[in-house]
Amino acid sequence: MLQEIFLKNIKEVQEEIFNFNPIKLEPSDWVEKTIFLTSAESRYAGFFSYDRSPYTKKIIDWLSPSSDIEMVAVMKCVQSGFTAGVVVPMIAYTISQNPCQVIFVSGSDQLVRDTIRDRLDPIIQNSGNLKDLIRPNAIKRANHRTGDTDIKKEFAGGSLTCLTYKPSKLRQYSAKIILADEFDDAPRTNVTEGSIRTLLEGRTVSFGDSKKLLYVSSPTTKGISNIEEVYEMGDKCHWNWICPNCKEYIPILWRVEREDGTFGGIK
Repeated sequence: MLQEIFLKNIKEVQEEIFNFNPIKLEPSDWVEKTIFLTSAESRYAGFFSYDRSPYTKKIIDWLSPSSDIEMVAVMKCVQSGFTAGVVVPMIAYTISQNPCQVIFVSGSDQLVRDTIRDRLDPIIQNSGNLKDLIRPNAIKRANHRTGDTDIKKEFAGGSLTCLTYKPSKLRQYSAKIILADEFDDAPRTNVTEGSIRTLLEGRTVSFGDSKKLLYVSSPTTKGISNIEEVYEMGDKCHWNWICPNCKEYIPILWRVEREDGTFGGIK
C-alpha cells in the first residue's frame, strides 16, 4: 500500500517536471501589465497602453527571446514614441523577464542621462518589483560607483550599460541586446574603428543567433543616413492607417503617384 502511494507520488512529480513550460509574457503584454506611468512622466498616467502608439507594439515583440528576428531598424518621424514605447520598456522587460547584458546607446551624454533619469528610473521605481531587482548604488575606492547609476545598472543575470557613439567606449563591452537610439547622430565611420554599425554589431558576436539589435532614428540626409542604410537591408515594411474615406489600410506617405500619373500626398 505504502509502495503504491509512493510510486503514485513519484509519477505525479515526474509529470509536473516534464510538463513544465517556462513560457513568459511577450514584451508588449508584460509592458501593459507592469509598467506604470505617473503624471510626472506622462499626461496619460496609469498603466502603459499600446493603444496610443500601436505601431510600436510589433517592434518590441520582435525583440522577444521567442522571436527569430535578430535585427530591427526603425526609420521614423520625430517625436513618434519609439523611445517611450520600445527602447525604455525593452530595458525594463529585460531586467525582469530576460536578464542579460544590454547596451543602450544614444547621440550624446545629455540624451543618455535624460533617458535614464526622466524615463527609465521613474518606471523602475513605480512598476512592480523592478526596483528590487536593481543592485543598490555603492561607492568603492577612488569614488568609483557601482550598481545603480546613470550609465550602469546591475541586476541578477545581467547589466545595462549606457553609452554614446564613441568608438573607444563601445569596443570595451559586449552585449546580447543593443538598443541604438538616435542612430543618425552616430558618426558614419571612424578613422581607427571603421564603420560604427559594424562596431556595434561586433559587440554581439559571441551571442550567436540569440542576439537582438535595434536601430531607431529619424533620417537626416538621404544617401548618407545611418538609419536609411540599415532600413534598406530589411523588408522595409510600413505602418498602415485606416483611410477615413475609403476605409482601406494605407501607408502615410508625403508623395503618392496616382494611377493617372499625377501625384498626391500629405499637404
